[in-house]
Amino acid sequence: MIPARVIVAESLKSVAAKVATQIALLKKHNERDRMKSTKITAVPTHIITGFLGVGKTSAILQLLTNKPSNERWAILVNEFGEIGVDGSFFSGQYTEKQGVFIREVPGGCMCCAAGVPMQIALNQLLLQAKPDRLLIEPTGLGHPKEIIKALSAKHYQEALSLQKQSP
Repeated sequence: MIPARVIVAESLKSVAAKVATQIALLKKHNERDRMKSTKITAVPTHIITGFLGVGKTSAILQLLTNKPSNERWAILVNEFGEIGVDGSFFSGQYTEKQGVFIREVPGGCMCCAAGVPMQIALNQLLLQAKPDRLLIEPTGLGHPKEIIKALSAKHYQEALSLQKQSP
């Protein structure tokens, strides 16, 4: 016969394990709810622009090496061609588990032909990532003034923080 103390101890271990599992599930649900309900406001937004081959992707990769581990960064990459090279380059080096969320807008300049696709991709990226910082790499053929105009639209004014800086 098993002593009563052993049965109680085993029962307590079982209960403790169940409670620990429930706590873990609650934490997971709370985090998911927090992510759903968190309003996106004043995300520092950086447009990394320049002509084709000037080093925009390299500049972003350098910025990513200094990303605080507790921050979530979103990168919106625009490719003029149908096949995205830069977005794949980022995706190959950084993952969402590392707090880096990447979305591509292929097939045209985001300020012109891809204006609506850019807005859709940006909206999806903001909702998915809930970023602490947003980096945008337009194609080297893009018009920075038009991109800023699109990002200054009424529906982005509260969500994005754009600050003009002269070199």
